[in-house]
Amino acid sequence: MDLTDAELDALLETAHHDLLRVVSQTGDAEDWTLHQLSVLCTTYPLWWIQRGSDATGQMWWAARLRYEVSPAMAATGVSQEVKEADAIALAAVLAWQTYLFNCWRARTG
Repeated sequence: MDLTDAELDALLETAHHDLLRVVSQTGDAEDWTLHQLSVLCTTYPLWWIQRGSDATGQMWWAARLRYEVSPAMAATGVSQEVKEADAIALAAVLAWQTYLFNCWRARTG
């Protein structure tokens, strides 16, 4: 199948626009991830939050409490570290963990 110069130019132009669209969406995804990280850090200042991946490339979100968890805190259900597959799941866990931390803090003064 031979293409004319005009057909080849049209095909290349379409491929170029498709490539620009994909690159733009990748940038949007990175911006969204940074936005999610910013919101989590602002909403849950008791936690150090990060996003990463394991050796297989599986992405994860994790948070570490900025305080050392004492046995009394652990008995209340407070975890030193939590790890979830996405930002929304992490936000749900951090909301619960923050509630548990505040319950412990209210009891101990």
